[in-house]
Amino acid sequence: MRGFARIKIGDDRIGTYLSRSPVGSDGIWPHESVRAVIERTNSEEIEFALKIGRKNSRGVTSRHPYAGGDQERKLAQEYKSDAKKIQLISPRTAGILRAIAKSYESEAKREDQAVEIGRLT
Repeated sequence: MRGFARIKIGDDRIGTYLSRSPVGSDGIWPHESVRAVIERTNSEEIEFALKIGRKNSRGVTSRHPYAGGDQERKLAQEYKSDAKKIQLISPRTAGILRAIAKSYESEAKREDQAVEIGRLT
């Protein structure tokens, strides 16, 4: 059982490392070489770590107090568009991009709600 746990931890570290990859020659993140790894390995741990690592790489954001989730909606649209462009060649990677987009859409809703709540108080 220990070996299996080590594999999961290793995959998590690999995914975190790969999340820092540059964009590909087509302008889509991650780089084509990382997409190939994702498609070949079929590892949920790598994919999960990639999503978390990519989201965390955004860092701190600032915005106008009444902007709501505009930034997140823009990012979500970009990730969805990129996913659509690569879905036939790299379906697992496209799934990662769609998951990131969905996460940003949720964040956008939370930011919009925060603005609405602020207006009520």
